[in-house]
Amino acid sequence: MRFRAPVPADAPAVLAVFAARDRADLGAVEHRLEDLREEWSGSDLDLRRNARVVESAEGRIVAYAAVRRPGTIAVVAPDAEGRGVGSRLLAWSEARDHGRGRDLHRQWVAANNASARALLTAAGYRRARGYWLMVRSLKDRPAVPDVPPGFALRAVDPARDAPALHAVDDASFAAAPDYMPTSLEQFVEELFEAHDFDAALSRVVTDHERAVGFLLARRRRDEAVAFVDVLAVEPAFQGRGLGPTLLRSAFAAFAEAGLHEAQLSVSSENPHALRTYERAGMSVRHRFDIYEKAAKPPPSRWRSFRDVDAAEDPASLAGQLDAIASVRFVAAEKRRSLELLRLRPGDAVLDVGCGTGGELGELARLVGPRGRVIGLEPSVALIAAARERGMGGAKSMELVNGDARALPFADGEFAASRADRTLQHLDRPEAGLAEMARVTRAGGRVVVTESRWGLIAPSLDQALTDRVLGRVASETEPGAWLGHRLPAMFEQAGLIDVETASADYTTNGREELMRFTHVDAAVAEAARAGAIGAAEADHWLESLDELLARGEAFAMVLFLHVSGITPSALAGQ
Repeated sequence: MRFRAPVPADAPAVLAVFAARDRADLGAVEHRLEDLREEWSGSDLDLRRNARVVESAEGRIVAYAAVRRPGTIAVVAPDAEGRGVGSRLLAWSEARDHGRGRDLHRQWVAANNASARALLTAAGYRRARGYWLMVRSLKDRPAVPDVPPGFALRAVDPARDAPALHAVDDASFAAAPDYMPTSLEQFVEELFEAHDFDAALSRVVTDHERAVGFLLARRRRDEAVAFVDVLAVEPAFQGRGLGPTLLRSAFAAFAEAGLHEAQLSVSSENPHALRTYERAGMSVRHRFDIYEKAAKPPPSRWRSFRDVDAAEDPASLAGQLDAIASVRFVAAEKRRSLELLRLRPGDAVLDVGCGTGGELGELARLVGPRGRVIGLEPSVALIAAARERGMGGAKSMELVNGDARALPFADGEFAASRADRTLQHLDRPEAGLAEMARVTRAGGRVVVTESRWGLIAPSLDQALTDRVLGRVASETEPGAWLGHRLPAMFEQAGLIDVETASADYTTNGREELMRFTHVDAAVAEAARAGAIGAAEADHWLESLDELLARGEAFAMVLFLHVSGITPSALAGQ
């Protein structure tokens, strides 16, 4: 699937996704093309940076997400669920929140969207509150209410009233959890310049000519529906019946205009307003929920692997290991590293930095029931994940929590030892290799695998690309790439018959490339560290996406396996 920024011509296709989602979750289509186009053309939403669509292999748009001021809205067509699209949009939206400096991730979903609820809950979100869409039939032609003494009611005059209503709006909603202050210009753009705003149906209540409350209405002519966009009363004047008066007066105006239904949205955090609307004859039709979680800067992927248990989310690191292992060429090179051990039935073998135990099962098969497999891992969280996957349960397989630089094993205890992209995470990789040689018996084999990747995309800004990849390199290993140092390190450790085997791959498939390189996370890390600007990061990733879609960018991946034999003189020292 292709992941890209939308363009204005995509609006009907995106609306089709909303419509399919509405029918599945609400039983009726609530989104409108004019509203979508208006949001896309407004100043609050930068389509290029803060919105994404997902296209299927056939070119059909099947998902959409937008990071807006009130929070993120993301929708996936029902027939496209179960393919990881929602997870990817969630990760992207959280990255955009970080880029905008937000301290809270906020997602809007229909209350009946079970798959979205499950995804958000699994990602650490919790339901914060709901919003009810309330409706009232106007067939009974509501009467015009009496205005409380001392106050006057009239229609809105946008040119005259905008500054005063902006001030009332700010005072009225300042304490609301989802309220974000706007400038007067934004207030006018989003409310008075809305394509379906109707000043004649909107109302202002005044106290000696000073506006103290207002109601702004939209007229949806094709549906004969009026929507109350905002109803606000200045706090000092609340409790005097002005809100119900504004509402009932608007209902009467709606009916007089030939409209059949009134609608509005109210938060579960505002029970007083809910009761007011119910007394005015309104009832709930649908509910939308807001899910939230604190926005903590995601830890560097590479630094986190040096101390998984200290990371913000150790479980996510286990998932990253799974994602990398699922790449076809990674799986092939893992098999190759196991072959280089030249194991025989009955051997004892050590896997240093075994992670979640992905290779322990195959090692157990190679050494058979009389053999012994030990997986050493410094992270308690990763060991727990390995146990959940059935590793370490058999008599011949054991998981050990320990440090590669001080292995808790006897000299010459193993027939072979291996480390797959483990030494790069040590501040003293030489110490880890020396320990592997110590615990391997005379004539036993030590195998270490490291990898390196590079990005080839001639059309990208090369200077910016160098800064991004330079940040990756410094985060991955303090002393640059470890692979080229391994042969000398093996000889310094006293190992003999040192051999190297290498393989290189290229890939321009976006999913595979991102799973292995996590370059999207690298760009976010570079932006957070100040190596590049947030806008530069967005533009660079978007440009890379476009090049990948055209087959004009690819990653080059090099695997280096170095093996050596423990001599008799070294064993047992």
